Amino acid sequence: MSIRLKFCGMRRPQDAALASSLGADAVGMIFYEKSARNTSISQAQDIISELNPLCSPIAVVVNPQVKFMENLITQLDIQLIQFHGDESSTFCEQFKLPYIKAVRMKDGIRLADVRRQYAKARGLLLDTYDKNLVGGTGRAFDWGLLDSAEEGFSGPELILAGGLGPENVSDAIAQTGIRTIDVNSGVETAPGVKDHDKMRALIQQLKNL
Repeated sequence: MSIRLKFCGMRRPQDAALASSLGADAVGMIFYEKSARNTSISQAQDIISELNPLCSPIAVVVNPQVKFMENLITQLDIQLIQFHGDESSTFCEQFKLPYIKAVRMKDGIRLADVRRQYAKARGLLLDTYDKNLVGGTGRAFDWGLLDSAEEGFSGPELILAGGLGPENVSDAIAQTGIRTIDVNSGVETAPGVKDHDKMRALIQQLKNL
């Protein structure tokens, strides 16, 4: 596929195994107690064991404690961290691993400013803003926000997230031009339970682009 894909919110090894076999570039596991998709380290170990060498495991964290991060990195073969809270660039960079910084999209945001703040990030993951949730909203944000937010943008690669599924992923890529995507609730039957038919349908959509 010419599109790069991460399936996020993994809680079951069988879902990760399918993602890997379908050609996903990465799977994300959420380590955040307030999330319905919260994953334990032991669960994550089982998930990672199902991935082929070309499918990267990513740890998603929200305003974590330093000791928690050190424990996570020690116990898991994590290749990249996704910071989904209010972490500063200094905080993100102290762990000496590549990282992605999530950006919750709303009116007035300027990605050029965020890019300067997180210049060393591997990517900026654009997600839907919700005052009560830090992710997993199941809703797409207004992709038109990118028209103004991206003015003068350069730097970390953009990753599109927020309510993506088989029914809208083609339109999302066509409208935004972003070809690295993050899919979570759009291929689920319940939080953390992936729908294998929807996963396959999404992959087919991407192959047609």
